[in-house]
Amino acid sequence: MKPEILLLKPIYAPVQAQLENEYSVRKLWEGRDRSAFLREACDSVRAVVTVGVNGIAREDIDALPKLELIACFGNLTGTMDFEATRKRGIDVTDTPDRIGETVAELAAGMVIALMRRICEGDRFVRERRWPTGAPAAGNTLVAKTCGIVGLGAIGRETGARLQAFGMAIRYHGPRRKDGVGYPHHADVASLAEASDCLVIACPLVPETRGLVDARILD
Repeated sequence: MKPEILLLKPIYAPVQAQLENEYSVRKLWEGRDRSAFLREACDSVRAVVTVGVNGIAREDIDALPKLELIACFGNLTGTMDFEATRKRGIDVTDTPDRIGETVAELAAGMVIALMRRICEGDRFVRERRWPTGAPAAGNTLVAKTCGIVGLGAIGRETGARLQAFGMAIRYHGPRRKDGVGYPHHADVASLAEASDCLVIACPLVPETRGLVDARILD
């Protein structure tokens, strides 16, 4: 009998397919009632696969009596109750900073798409409006400023890529980073005022929820 594992959400399709080939996989999103699904379908689950932004809640850990391992794609900063795993002797693995460069590529790509209005241009062409009009050109990144909220591994990699496009970089975080030449802002509001666009690269934890609100966007 294959060991039973639980996926908390869909993951990279080839990896998920490999897991389904080697294990008996329970998929949390297939259960209509989360608590009932964990209780009734997952009592033999030995491992959980999750992602850094979601982690796993303590009540979910408590609902899995045979849990031995939590494996995470990404960094578990602020999304894991390590006290609960230590008490149960549950091993935890993650991939800190391994995806920093690839996530930074996507973040930089989003900034380019936003500033140059690439997605709008794509829709303009697909809707066949180009014979009778011209799409919006957007703004160049050269001499513009990007504010980065959270200058961890992903924030730094994003800043390096956007600098290569001619942008100036500023950042906000709870403290100044040693060895960083970018200007530091003590609050997000002042960073937003000084920036042409913002990149949010901090984890979603109770302390950061609502950090960028209508006031900041205004």
